[in-house]
Amino acid sequence: MYKTVIVLALLLFVSSGCSKADNAEVIRESAWKSLSADDKKEVQANWKEAVVEATNVNEMPIPKGGGKRTETANLYKVSFESDKDRISGPILVFVDGDTNKPVGYSKTVNPWNYEEGYVVAKEDSRVLIVRDKVDFELSLSKILKSAQPDAIWFTVEKANYDAVAIGDHVKATVAGGMINLSYPAQGKADGINKID
Repeated sequence: MYKTVIVLALLLFVSSGCSKADNAEVIRESAWKSLSADDKKEVQANWKEAVVEATNVNEMPIPKGGGKRTETANLYKVSFESDKDRISGPILVFVDGDTNKPVGYSKTVNPWNYEEGYVVAKEDSRVLIVRDKVDFELSLSKILKSAQPDAIWFTVEKANYDAVAIGDHVKATVAGGMINLSYPAQGKADGINKID
């Protein structure tokens, strides 16, 4: 009798684990099928390895044109790694766990255009800009850690270099639109101007 109870408990544990894994596979596949052909081309890794995690409605993007988000108590977020992750983040699909139907989509997670930010360092005709205002008393390594991935070294002409100071809120004009996406990113600016 005791052995039967243990075997039944193990079978119950294994089957409940399988159902969660199976459910994740169904949710992942539903999300994958909802993507456009262009989105599927951007996915870098095997789509069957996309991360599926429980989430809540507050993480969903607001529908275009306003409106309400779909309310569901059993919401999942599927994250597909994109070849544009460094710029715009992963492709996210939100799936209702009760119906396994996609209810939300986000291709960009508040991307930064590398043009507007705050000067945090200057050296050798280069200006380091981060997206958000920071505590300028911190060390550069701490600033970069807190700003990641939103920092860029711009190489600028002497007049532009001399026109800005650490702490300035600035807008840069990216030369040729080319940015090296290392961290910090690197690029050349045709111009850089104080905003405030």
